[in-house]
Amino acid sequence: MSWCAIFHTAWGGGKSSCSCRFPAGVFRRARAAAGRPGLLAGAIIVLLTTIPALPVHAQTEVPSDWALIPSGLAAGDEFRLLIVTSTTRDATSSSISDYDTHVQNAVASGHTAIQSHSSSFKALGSTGAVDARDNTGTTYTQNDKGIPIYYLNGAKVADDYEDFYDGTWDSQSPKNESGADSTLPSTPRVWTGSTAAGTEYFSGSVSYALGARQSVQRGDPTSRTQGISRIWTGPSSQSPLYGLSPVFRVAAATATDTTPPSLSSAEINGVELVLTYDEALDENSEPAAGSYTVEAGGSGVTVSSVEVSGMKVTLTLGSAVTSGQAVTVSYSAPGSNPVRDAAGNDAGGLTNYSVTNNTPAPGDTTPPELVSAEITARTKALVLTYDEALDESSTPPKSAYFVSVDSSGAPPARVQVSGMTVTLTLLSDVVVANRVRVNYTGGNNRVRDVAG
Repeated sequence: MSWCAIFHTAWGGGKSSCSCRFPAGVFRRARAAAGRPGLLAGAIIVLLTTIPALPVHAQTEVPSDWALIPSGLAAGDEFRLLIVTSTTRDATSSSISDYDTHVQNAVASGHTAIQSHSSSFKALGSTGAVDARDNTGTTYTQNDKGIPIYYLNGAKVADDYEDFYDGTWDSQSPKNESGADSTLPSTPRVWTGSTAAGTEYFSGSVSYALGARQSVQRGDPTSRTQGISRIWTGPSSQSPLYGLSPVFRVAAATATDTTPPSLSSAEINGVELVLTYDEALDENSEPAAGSYTVEAGGSGVTVSSVEVSGMKVTLTLGSAVTSGQAVTVSYSAPGSNPVRDAAGNDAGGLTNYSVTNNTPAPGDTTPPELVSAEITARTKALVLTYDEALDESSTPPKSAYFVSVDSSGAPPARVQVSGMTVTLTLLSDVVVANRVRVNYTGGNNRVRDVAG
C-alpha cells in the first residue's frame, strides 16, 4: 500500500486517479514534502506517522424490539443507518463540524427512536482537511470491511464499507431523519464533496470538496452508481446532506416474566399480619380488605386495611391476636387490583394458610404476695418475705408501716428492700413473750415486683 502513496507523492498525482484507501491527509502532507531533499524518505515518514489505526466498531446497543432495527437482523448483529436530511444548506464552509451539526440537528427532530442518538451522527462529506470515510469511520481493510448500512426505516444500501464505496448502492429509495421517503427535487442532489470512494473530489489538481470556492461535488441518492459522486455545482446553492449513524448492535432479547409471585411466609404480631412473596410486587395494585379472611383461635378477625410494598403485603387487623392463638389467612383474588408482580402476573389465592404467630405473651400482671413475717427474739429486725423478687429501687417510707408490740406501737426506725424481702428495723428489741403485729398502708414507693 505504501508504494501507491509514494507513487502519488513522487509524481504529483491527485488521489482521485487511484482507488487506494489512504486518508486524504496522507497525500496532502506527502505533496507538501515534494521539492525538499530526501523526497522519498520524507514520503515514507509521512506514511508511517499518519496512517490511522484499523477502525474499531464502537457499538451502541439497542434493545431487540427497537423500532429501527432493519428487517432480518438478530441479537448480536451490527448495522448503521443512513439518512438524507430533510433540511438543506449551502456548502461554503470548509469545516466538517458545520456539516455534522446540520445533520445532528435534523436527527434531533427526527424519528423518536433515533433522536437520543443525534449527537453521534456524522455528515458523509469531504473537506480539504478530512475525507468522508474518515469523518464517518468507514475506512476499511481487506481484513475488516466494516458492517452493513441501511437507510433509516428503509432498505439496505450496502453490505459493508467496501460495498458502500464500490460505486454502486443497493437501494435508490432514500429516507430522511424521520424514516419517511425523502422529498427531493426533480434533479435530486446531496452535498458530498467526495469521490465514489469517499475521498476528497479532485478534477485534475482542483478540489471540489465542501468549502471549495468555485464548485462542490454532489451525489444523487436515486442513482445506483452515483449516490456519492455525480456532478458539481456552486457552493452557494442549497442541498441536503447525507448523515450516517454510529454502529448499532442488537441486544439479546429480554426473557418475558410469566411466573406469578409465590408466597414465602406469613407472620403476625398483634394487629399486623405480613405476607412476604418471592419477588417484588406491583405497589400500584392493592387488593381491597375484603379480599382477605383472617381467623384467630377459630374466630374471624376483621381486616381493616391492605398495603403493598416491595415484596410484602401488610394486613392491619381490627383487633390484636393473642400469643399462642392459631392464625390462618385466606385470599381470594379480586377482579381489579389483585396482588401481582411488576410484570403483571397475578398471585394465586390462599385457603386457610397457616400464619406464624409472633405475638409476645402478656407481661407479668400478678402482684407480689407476702409469704411470711418473722422476728427473732431479742432483735430489732422484722423480716417480711414475698413470693418473688422485689424492685429494690422502690423502698416505702417508714410511715407506710406501723409495728405494734403488745399494746404499744410505732413506725419502724428503718425500711430496707432486698431480693424477696422487706426488713423493718424496730425502735426496741422484742422478746418471745411479746405479741407483734405489722400494718402496711402503701403510698409512695410501694412494695412491688420487678415488673412494676
